[in-house]
Amino acid sequence: MLTHHAQVLNLFSLCEKTIEHKKLQKIIYIAKSFGAPFAEKYRYHRLGPYSEDLFVRLEELCNLHFLQEEQHNVDAVYVLTEEGEKFLHTLRTKKEKDSYTSMYKSLNEQSLATLEQMAALLYFQQMEGDGVRDPHLISRYSDQEWLHAETYLTTLRERQVFYEGS
Repeated sequence: MLTHHAQVLNLFSLCEKTIEHKKLQKIIYIAKSFGAPFAEKYRYHRLGPYSEDLFVRLEELCNLHFLQEEQHNVDAVYVLTEEGEKFLHTLRTKKEKDSYTSMYKSLNEQSLATLEQMAALLYFQQMEGDGVRDPHLISRYSDQEWLHAETYLTTLRERQVFYEGS
């Protein structure tokens, strides 16, 4: 019943820290692109892929008291609550705990800017092929920042066999 909710909660548990709303949107999109079992549908928005499904799921998780939303500057930050941990504990298997842990943690350590770039690159590669980018995003970041995002995506692709085989 709450399988998709549990997948989102599991990400919070594995990252062992709070996650900003904007970063969470990008992390889940990128992880889903690499095979992580998320059901959220995405469409392109001003700063890359965005999921209304995820937004609603986060509201539901807060209403169930599994996540707590806190306002920090201009973005919401979500914290896994004790109730959320208890719920996860009843569902968790060893495979769920280990499969994508390193990817989630690694993505969460990236800056929002890098995640925006990576998500946009993946989105356009999946939709239209290599090299297509949103002009609005291109102007926000330097060539060096784009190169960093592309390099990091290459690193994730090289590790993908590990993620799928875990």
